[in-house]
Amino acid sequence: MRRRTRTTLVGSALLAAAALVGPVMALPAFAADAAPARSVSSTLIDPTTYYTMNLSTTAATIQPGGQVRTTITFDASRNLHGAPVDLSVSGLPAGATATFSPAQTRVGGQATLTITAGSTSTVGTSTVTVSAIITSFGIDPIGTTAPFQLTIATP
Repeated sequence: MRRRTRTTLVGSALLAAAALVGPVMALPAFAADAAPARSVSSTLIDPTTYYTMNLSTTAATIQPGGQVRTTITFDASRNLHGAPVDLSVSGLPAGATATFSPAQTRVGGQATLTITAGSTSTVGTSTVTVSAIITSFGIDPIGTTAPFQLTIATP
């Protein structure tokens, strides 16, 4: 049976803490146990990591054959700035299309979403969901969504 000492217990606690908060320095509990410190790193993202997506326009009314543009920006924690973001939309009415420029943006940058109603687009109101996802950290993807209210009106 392995004997647990104060140093072993403190080291175990520090390793558990490192998994939650990222890089830490393991230090001895008592001066008598002093030894060179070692660095412990973690691949988990800090719990304060966040980002939100903002649309410059969240609702629009257009006619069949018309289009609307909205600018997409992000508010994010510092450790996400520069991360690539994949954008997509869902919930478009029949006959409508969406494009992003650029097709992929980065946190701290911006993109323009253009929704075009085809000449045969269904008249009515739809909630279009704009989705953003970050997958560049080698962990589970981080996603966010924003609604866009699209009304296609009769000419």
